[in-house]
Amino acid sequence: MMSRMTVVFMVAALLASLAAPAMAGGPPRLCLPIDGVTSDNAAVCTRRIGDALDARGVEHGDVEILHHGGQGYVVVSFNVPYVTLSTIESALDGSPFSIPRHKLRPFGHAVLVIDGDSTASDDLIDDLNALEHVEVDESELRDGALLVTLRMPYWMSGDVFHEMAASSRKASHGDVDDAAPVLSSYDTLRDVVSRHHARLRDLRWKCLACRMLGCVASASDGGDDSASTAVRLRQ
Repeated sequence: MMSRMTVVFMVAALLASLAAPAMAGGPPRLCLPIDGVTSDNAAVCTRRIGDALDARGVEHGDVEILHHGGQGYVVVSFNVPYVTLSTIESALDGSPFSIPRHKLRPFGHAVLVIDGDSTASDDLIDDLNALEHVEVDESELRDGALLVTLRMPYWMSGDVFHEMAASSRKASHGDVDDAAPVLSSYDTLRDVVSRHHARLRDLRWKCLACRMLGCVASASDGGDDSASTAVRLRQ
């Protein structure tokens, strides 16, 4: 099994390569793990996603497929106020390609789109704040959903992740170096929401200029925390 510190460097290297265009002043880029892509069908996959985004009138840049550590990633730039996980997933409906939610570990500012009883929102926010390296930035009710913006380790400069205030006041995780926190998984976020009789409907990201958005993959297919994806942060 791959060690946590090995994964630290793998993920840092992956995102360093992806972030270069954004840090040079380009549009925000979304990075998501994707399954089912091979060298033979990668062009089919990128064309399918691009065509689906065009059909929805979503302004975007080139769609790329990259591989790192045996995991495929779809990377695409956007010129829209925000982008959702379901937008990419719907583009893949009926295809051999999929976004593996059980592998996802969001980074940066991610917005949880939650359906359910809004009266439980205060307790829910407290439980989200209690997660390692997660801090609730803001929450609001809009169009029948509770939107909760989480602040997690995110891309700040060309070669490092920057540690947000949340991580400085939380304990390190197991034998991972203090400067390499473990990102919370999609499944963990979903389970916290479910405990409050609500449903995590979607993830979305505000498209902030010159910034990487999205998720990295967990080190194991099942998202096992014993081999979780971590990123090295600068203190």
